Amino acid sequence: MTRRILVAIVSVTALSVAAFAIPLASIIARLYQEEAVVRLQREATAATIEVPANFRTSHDGAELPPGRHGDRYALYLPNGIRTSGRGPARADEVVRKAATGTVAQARSERLVAAVPVFSREDVIAVVRVSSPIGPLQRRIRTTWAAMAVLGAAIVAAAAALALALARRLQAPIAELVAAAAELGDGDFAARAARSGITELDQAADALNSTASRLGALMERERAFSADASHQLRTPLTGLRLNLEELRRSLPGPEDHVDRALLDVDRLERTISDLVALARDQPSRDPIDLASAFDELDASWAPRLAADGRPLVLHRMGEVPPARVSAAALRQILGVLLSNALEHGAGTVTVTVREVAGAVAIDVSDEGTDVVDADQVFVRRSGDRPGHGIGLALARTLAEAEGGRLLLRDHGPGPTFTVLFPTAAI
Repeated sequence: MTRRILVAIVSVTALSVAAFAIPLASIIARLYQEEAVVRLQREATAATIEVPANFRTSHDGAELPPGRHGDRYALYLPNGIRTSGRGPARADEVVRKAATGTVAQARSERLVAAVPVFSREDVIAVVRVSSPIGPLQRRIRTTWAAMAVLGAAIVAAAAALALALARRLQAPIAELVAAAAELGDGDFAARAARSGITELDQAADALNSTASRLGALMERERAFSADASHQLRTPLTGLRLNLEELRRSLPGPEDHVDRALLDVDRLERTISDLVALARDQPSRDPIDLASAFDELDASWAPRLAADGRPLVLHRMGEVPPARVSAAALRQILGVLLSNALEHGAGTVTVTVREVAGAVAIDVSDEGTDVVDADQVFVRRSGDRPGHGIGLALARTLAEAEGGRLLLRDHGPGPTFTVLFPTAAI
């Protein structure tokens, strides 16, 4: 940002100085030249006093003033013959023009001015004065150099001002960005300081207000999660005790009670996972999918088998660990398998594979087409169409872990695929 502000201000200043200085330099050069010519005309006019009235007939010599600063004086007859002084032996264009009764001037190697001398309205002589052009050029160059130094000083002052302005803006903007980053990382106590710059202070106030509202909202959500967890665990503990008491009192096989206890365990673990995920507390260390598959098989194979449907777990080659929390993975796969159990048919297959630097887990069954495939991940609420909460929750959890959940094949034999980054990414 400092570089952009500096370049912008210095560029605008330099262009402004150039747009003003270039025409001014041309005007100054013309002004100096006109001043020099006017001086020569004045000197030539003053010298005409020394020419006698009968000069044209008598050709008496006139005493011309001595040349100063390299000036040269010459006196000519109207026919172009030089009678005295230093100048061309024969009249040049300037003298010939002055002989017609007009003050003339020219610029070549020297500045030249010629003034006619009148007697009874007739031109009787021409006074020619010339001056070296070097002093004029040095004066112009000196003025241009002074203008260039002044322009450079103006640009340097603009650069210093731009640098100070950029530094003044950079610090509060950096603090604002840092506060926004802290807020994005979940630190709702982050606040942006006021800088005295109206626009930045407005942005800081908006950010601080947002942080305050989000902090209050998260506190309410966390308090509700803790309260809900406590209120749910209490009756679950009582249910577990009653089931264990029933298990001890019943004679013979206790398969139904054991399955009920497994459901209670699964419900307690689901509550713990959801509370941890709601508080953003789960660990995202690399997870070995082999152990996750063992847990999946132990939890879901009996439930599917009770419905006469096998569960097939398949790994395609060596699959690297995935960077995802165990709680999120457990809930996502739980939603997909529950969806296959309730809405699918036949064998349920879970396949894990590596694809394009990510770990892909496919969950498929042998059911019919998914109805309204474009609405399958939409959370149903009120009169809004959708497919409930489970799949919408699974997609949200996957995205929160840096992954994706999609319906890769809507059927027959629908396939849901969840993608997670590998531990190497």
